[in-house]
Order: sequence, then structure tokens, then C-alpha cells
Amino acid sequence: MNILEYFKKFEQNQDAVKFLEQVRWKDGVICTKCGSKKTCKHHVGTRKRWQCWNCHHVLSVTTGTIFHRAHFDLNKWFLLIALMINAKKELSACQAARDLGMNRPTLW
Repeated sequence: MNILEYFKKFEQNQDAVKFLEQVRWKDGVICTKCGSKKTCKHHVGTRKRWQCWNCHHVLSVTTGTIFHRAHFDLNKWFLLIALMINAKKELSACQAARDLGMNRPTLW
């Protein structure tokens, strides 16, 4: 995927969240703690959360992934991955920070 295709596909953060939901939970939401499929959806502000009916564990689409506890949106994560994949040799943290308008320590 080139950068232009990325911007068309993941223009908003909600688009990236929907994509990750489809990839991660093809057969429905599964609790990361007990493996149950019995969950209910909660909306906390603009974020979606699910709660397991069996163990009452609260989870999101990023729970248990590299995106968990990230301090920036998923569409920026996906853009960073696209930049890394499309770089000819390598992508430095300083260059990625400039491209994304972020601080270098945040990117680390």
C-alpha cells in the first residue's frame, strides 16, 4: 500500500479502528482474559470498550497488541507502519517524528 492509498483508506481514526476490529475479531469479540465470546459493548466518550459477561474484564480492540496503551491514534500508528514499509532503506526516528509531527521520545 502506498501513502496515497493509506490516506484514502484510513483518513479518520475510526476507519483504522474498524479495520483492526475486522482483522482481529472476524468471528466476533473474544475476551482476552478468559476466551469467552459473551461480551457487551460500551462507549466511553469516543472510544469503544467491551466487557466480558463471564469474568467482567474490560477490553478494547488494542488490548494485547502493540497498539495497547499508545499515546496516539491508530491512524498515526498505521501511517508510521506504512512509512516504515515504504522507506527505501530505513526510516530514522527523527525523520518519522518530523513526518508525523510528533516528539521523537513518543515514537520510541
